[in-house]
Amino acid sequence: NAKTWTGNATRKIEGYARIVKALAQDSRFSYKIGTTELGRGQVHGVHCALLDNFNVDPEIDEPAAYARWILTISDRLAGIRDRLATLGPQDFQHVPFGDPRCEGAGAFVESKALPIYLCAWYWPNASARPATIIHEVAHLKGMSDVEYEDSEGWWLPPPNCLRWRRFSIEVNDTAKNPDSYALFCADAGK
Repeated sequence: NAKTWTGNATRKIEGYARIVKALAQDSRFSYKIGTTELGRGQVHGVHCALLDNFNVDPEIDEPAAYARWILTISDRLAGIRDRLATLGPQDFQHVPFGDPRCEGAGAFVESKALPIYLCAWYWPNASARPATIIHEVAHLKGMSDVEYEDSEGWWLPPPNCLRWRRFSIEVNDTAKNPDSYALFCADAGK
């Protein structure tokens, strides 16, 4: 369920953001990422999901910039969570099969406004429905789709997440990309 995923993901990233903000004050920030709470347990899952979906990396990004990105992403995710909480059945409209607006999409919004139109492709894949709704709510919060290609290859970011780097776009674009939030919630919010 989209509300559960965003609620869980928001709680996790807010806790992560508090740790990152405290660590960013330390000149040995990137070293500490691998040796603190970020390297263990539930927070480690948030750390990996951020690397995978937003391309933020404490080994590459300057500590204060990394902390700012985490806080920005956390704030935007909280906005998506809050907007989701206000949605009711009247905010969704089913679109008939064959409608050209649904070309390859599970859902869409027009002009970043309600309703959320649910296409025929939305229904067969129940496990993707929450991410689809989160993506569309990100549009309602003013975000636009960002063109990107899936990256190729495995990478081993600290602290050993061994993840597929999903997007070949920069952090400033991933932080505005509805897919990033939808997939982050799918990774961190279950």
